[in-house]
Amino acid sequence: MSTLTLNQSHAEFAASPRSGWTMLPTVILMLLGGLAAFIGGIVMLANANAARLDSPPLGFVLLFGGLFTAITAVNFFSGFFTLQP
Repeated sequence: MSTLTLNQSHAEFAASPRSGWTMLPTVILMLLGGLAAFIGGIVMLANANAARLDSPPLGFVLLFGGLFTAITAVNFFSGFFTLQP
């Protein structure tokens, strides 16, 4: 039975998080913009369907782009945390 000896040294450094107050309004606007784009895409596709037109590609871009942006913003909210005073 052999034993491995690793000659690697590891140093630990104290880290301090950055303030999230500047990012919070950005993520809120990202969420609201994503929801607005999602709803705008639905309205655009509904209007094209009511007029019996071909579905415009912009409606699909707004629909799926808004959905992706809103989901990403919700995911970004999980990165915020509070510290003890």
